[in-house]
Amino acid sequence: MPSALKRRVLLRQQRLVSFWIVALAVELLWQAALEISPSLAVQLSVLHLVVGLDLMLLLLWGLVNALAEEPVFNSDLLMGAAFASVAITIVGQLYGAIMIAGVLGKPRQPPTAAPGSAHPQAPNAADPSKILRLRR
Repeated sequence: MPSALKRRVLLRQQRLVSFWIVALAVELLWQAALEISPSLAVQLSVLHLVVGLDLMLLLLWGLVNALAEEPVFNSDLLMGAAFASVAITIVGQLYGAIMIAGVLGKPRQPPTAAPGSAHPQAPNAADPSKILRLRR
């Protein structure tokens, strides 16, 4: 393997490992924020989404480059597969972020009855003036 190619491969591997470490750190921070302060976790959701998407796109780019060197695949097939994978990834990440923001963004309150739905209270004891006396 020529030294320039070897250096490029090592640089690509280092970049991938460092990006995995950043993604792991963001994931741990986000999970801790979910336990400690859910409102902070909602704020970190955007960072979590961006780092997750970037990692997936970087992995996809590496796979597409590896496939591009194969003689069986052509560029149209690779671009179609790449587009489909990116689209599925983005939709999945956005759905997850929306679900998390929807669950964590709501205030926690005990359920209450709707106005006007309360039933009048029945009297506990009968009013003596309304009791009919039976005659014998």
